[in-house]
Amino acid sequence: MSLRIVIGGVLVACAASTGCANVRCPAGTTCFENKRGRVSCKADCETNCGNIVPHRWRGLDDGSNCCNECTCRNGHMQCEEKACGDSCTDCSYDCTTKEIWSDKKKEWCCEHEMLGCPAVPLALGETCYQFCEDSSCDFIDKRDQCEKGECIAAPGIGFNSFSTCQLPAGATCYQFCEDGSCAPISEGEHCTAGTECKSDGTIGFNSHHTCQNVLAAGEVCYQFCEDGSCEPVDKRDECQKGTECKSDGSIGFNSRHTCQAI
Repeated sequence: MSLRIVIGGVLVACAASTGCANVRCPAGTTCFENKRGRVSCKADCETNCGNIVPHRWRGLDDGSNCCNECTCRNGHMQCEEKACGDSCTDCSYDCTTKEIWSDKKKEWCCEHEMLGCPAVPLALGETCYQFCEDSSCDFIDKRDQCEKGECIAAPGIGFNSFSTCQLPAGATCYQFCEDGSCAPISEGEHCTAGTECKSDGTIGFNSHHTCQNVLAAGEVCYQFCEDGSCEPVDKRDECQKGTECKSDGSIGFNSRHTCQAI
C-alpha cells in the first residue's frame, strides 16, 4: 500500500506505507491514518479543562462538564449537552507531565503548584546564572530573562560560576532630555566590568551616555616611538576611574605612559 502524506490539504510526500511511524506533524496536530492508508495531520482539541486530545478521541469530558461524552473532530470538540449539576468537580491537573500545556493548565499549575508560571523579567544587577560545583549555592539558569542588558559573568573564584544582568559596552547608561524628548535613564552603576558610563559627545541641553571600554591600571594609554619601533597609542582619556595616564619613567626619544593610581 502506498502512503500519501497530507498537511494542510497539500500532498507533501508519497512513499511505501509505514503509517504514522515516520510522520512528524506540526505542533497542535496529530498524525491520523484512514482506512485507505491516507495519512494526514489533524488538529487536536481541548477538553473543558484545557487538556489536549487528538483527532478522533472520544470519551467523557472533564471538570464541570464531566458527565458529557465528547468527540474530537479535527480541532472541533463535539459534546453532549446534558446538565451535569453537582456530579462534577472543578478542573485539576497533573503538573508533572511534559506535554504542551494549555493556557488553563499553566494558570492552574502556577496557582496551585508554582509550576509553569510566566517568566518574570530580571532587573539590572539580579542574578541570571549561578552554578556551584561545591554545592554551596542553588542552581539558577535565567540567562534569557534579563529585562535590560545581557547576562554577563561576574568576577568569580574557583569552580563556581556567577552571572548578573549587566549593560554591555555601547548600551545607554545615562540619558536626560531637558526638552522632554526622551525617557530619563540613570543606570551607570550597571555597566559591565571594563567599561564606564561616559558621554558620547552630545551637545546642548540633552545628555546621552553609553557604557564605554576603559583601560585598567597598568595598561598602556599613550605611546610614541620616534624611531618607529612601536605602534602609536593615544588613549589618555580612557583610563578607568581612580587612575590617570602617567609616564612609566621611560627615557629618551620614545615615550610610554600607563594608567596609574591617582
